[in-house]
Amino acid sequence: MKSHIPVAVFLFLLLAGACAGSGLEDAEGLLARKEYARAIRVYQDILVENSRDTLALEGLATVYTKKRDWQKAVQAWRKVHEILPYNVEANRQRWYALTQAAGDDSARLDEVREMIREEALTFGEIVKDKERAFSLAYDGLRIAEADSNEITRAEKAITDNYPQSKKAYEIIQEKFFDGLYPIWRDDTLKVEFLDEFLKKYPANEWRFTVYQYLLSSLKRLEDADGVRDYGERMLREDSLNPFAYDYLSYILQEMKIDTLRALELAKKAVVLEPQYSKPTHKPQEQWELERGSLSGTARREVATALMALGRLDEAKKWIKKAISVMKPTVNEFATMASLHYTLGRILEEKGRNDSALKSYVQALVEGDMTNKWTEKADSAFIALYIKRFGSEQGLVERARSMAGYRGITFTDVTEKIGLGGRKESRIAWADFNNDGYDDILLSGRVLFLNSRGDSFIDYTERSGISGNGVNGAVCADFDNDGNIDFYATSGGKSKQADRLWKGNGDGTFEDVTAGAGSIRDTLPTEGAAWGDYDADGYVDLYCANYEVWREVSGLPDFLYHNNGDGTFSNVTQNAGIEPPFGEDRAGRGVNWGDYDNDGDLDIYVSNYRLQENFLFRNNGDGTFTNVAAALGVAGVENDGWWGHTIGSEWGDYDNDGDLDLVTANLAHPRYIEFSNKTMLYENTGSPNWNFIDRREKGTIKYDETHSDASWGDVDADGDLDLYITSIYKERRSFLYENLGNGKFRDITWLAGVRAYNGWGCAFSDYDNDGDLDLFVASGSGVHLFRNDGNRNRWLEVKLIGGEKSNRAAIGARITVKQGRDMQIREVEGGKGTTSQHSLVQFFGFSANSASVDVTVRFPSGQIVQKKGVSTNQRIVIQEE
Repeated sequence: MKSHIPVAVFLFLLLAGACAGSGLEDAEGLLARKEYARAIRVYQDILVENSRDTLALEGLATVYTKKRDWQKAVQAWRKVHEILPYNVEANRQRWYALTQAAGDDSARLDEVREMIREEALTFGEIVKDKERAFSLAYDGLRIAEADSNEITRAEKAITDNYPQSKKAYEIIQEKFFDGLYPIWRDDTLKVEFLDEFLKKYPANEWRFTVYQYLLSSLKRLEDADGVRDYGERMLREDSLNPFAYDYLSYILQEMKIDTLRALELAKKAVVLEPQYSKPTHKPQEQWELERGSLSGTARREVATALMALGRLDEAKKWIKKAISVMKPTVNEFATMASLHYTLGRILEEKGRNDSALKSYVQALVEGDMTNKWTEKADSAFIALYIKRFGSEQGLVERARSMAGYRGITFTDVTEKIGLGGRKESRIAWADFNNDGYDDILLSGRVLFLNSRGDSFIDYTERSGISGNGVNGAVCADFDNDGNIDFYATSGGKSKQADRLWKGNGDGTFEDVTAGAGSIRDTLPTEGAAWGDYDADGYVDLYCANYEVWREVSGLPDFLYHNNGDGTFSNVTQNAGIEPPFGEDRAGRGVNWGDYDNDGDLDIYVSNYRLQENFLFRNNGDGTFTNVAAALGVAGVENDGWWGHTIGSEWGDYDNDGDLDLVTANLAHPRYIEFSNKTMLYENTGSPNWNFIDRREKGTIKYDETHSDASWGDVDADGDLDLYITSIYKERRSFLYENLGNGKFRDITWLAGVRAYNGWGCAFSDYDNDGDLDLFVASGSGVHLFRNDGNRNRWLEVKLIGGEKSNRAAIGARITVKQGRDMQIREVEGGKGTTSQHSLVQFFGFSANSASVDVTVRFPSGQIVQKKGVSTNQRIVIQEE
């Protein structure tokens, strides 16, 4: 029977639905930016039209929950509950809101918890869908902090009766990692635990992951029989999983056993791979990390087995196919290194040495997350090169030629220049003895003076500084006497306060902490930086404090105002430096910068432990407002989680006249669904100053342990390139060349600046030869990479503040124009996670750039302009 709805009515309903959908999208965006009042109005308007619109009701309840207006949240979730009485998420949120609404009233909280407990147990009895019933009961008992035996019974009911459910997946995941972490480095205990785990949970999606860990431990224990036994068991259980076949093939070949079986398994993986889809409950983000590599790795295992069997022509065809089909994206941790290395081995076996060398070079250029294949390729390349040419002479140059690389290069001069053997985590460049050359302060406790760019002399003992418990430092001339001072952060390991050291201008220092007022911070300071927020001519200091492991996952930050008489006042509260809801965060980095071009310095704070970051906008009256969420730089929230941000930095990478931002995030694959990756924020400029993450567009590859980021024009081509360290042994750093079109290219190995287990990093032209050199701090050994330079022209600008600005001109902005091209820099008083670039600012230009125009906006607001400045020189500009 045809419908006879009038056209006008039909159009009205269609438009109403479209408007509601649009309104919901608008409200979600407002919620992400923490514009709670506007989001509430949007949802309320939708509910006026339809009071039972469940999406709008859930949205409104979510706003009140995020806003922590617990009474209204309870009311809103109750309305959702009336319509969706057995919705797991709605009930979970309602119960949680009830506990929070009880506040500090312990008696009321006990009543609420007992009510939740009873309601949860009742759900288990009355809800017909028992899978949902048990999930509701389990969540309720957890929120009610019920008796552990009741929770355990609920867990068992779920994992026994509904092992393939999402709730079972979550419970088993938690049990798996909770049991594994305490024995992480003991493979014998891990085998015992994992075997029992398989027996305890006989049917669930987690079993393949358990088998992977088990086989890995058995391999390290060299238990071939155990590998065979558990491996075949795994395949019998999961006979259509190509990852299972691929992994067992890999393990067998790593152990050099059962090559024919390994070949059979790898071929089976190749056959199964195209039809295999995401396991039901595996987070999409994890699937995207893993999925793309299988087409290549399975074929690699086929090729490796064929090579071991002497069937080189077949092996070559398989690995060539692997290279053609595997295309890792920037969101995957996989690289092509293992494939190029395997091709190199096959070619070498076939006697095609020159082609093999090229394949090894390609593997080195790619790199890999744990350095396994890179290290193999490095050893193979060196050995074959010596065999081919008789020595290592010219090795690096030939490798670059093989890769067709003609870009910037560096030389590791660490040993030659006197820095060998140092294992420090942070670096600050500054000229401490006023000789015109930047010196090195490591971890706030080790001082090396620069001997005119030829060597560095350990001056620590003669300098007068001491550093028990110190882990970093940031430099400035806090008293405007013309000498560089520094603030050393304690890290809190020794309960020792941070220290303020006054420089004497000759490489010696005096500890003036005791007389500096309230600047004694005894908390573990991980981030610190200088900046004159009120433009009174003296640098102020922001300290981001971290955590006390297993006790407190966040500590208060402090803003210290420089009083101009050698003392500082704690103005944190009066200045509006307040974390959301008064809950302290685990701060790891501080960056001052004028992101909105209004002439005063704003403050970006990087926070760890899956917490949101802060952007404190300077209001120009001595106060700040946190606008991070509103402008899109707090991180992306997922159920109350953000990211593990360590070091961030401002820099105008697109040369449009405003500061963009990079945040280096540690993001473990197993938590990737709610953990932010590194973000490259483009500043969209006036009037709203919103930021958009351009990491994917910029082709900055995901890495698990990114730590500290640094901008610098290493090739002097007029745009900022990006260096990012990665923490932990065997984790590689990255140098991304800015291509000038919004995209970046990884040139780390070709440029000669790959380091491992890096933490702080910073740039300086330490030898005054007109290019940026790079220091990478690392607990595995520091690196000083000297820039070999190129034919491009350059300009270095040193600023000196006058009576109205701080002497080191920290916070000043330099704008250099050449025709229509423009570059900006700001003098930083610390960056990232408590490291520091040179105070001298570097600009690069094309090889035919004879002169440029320079404009300096000093912190006081005074403008100084220099027209027609010749390039290829260092100039000094003083505030008038």
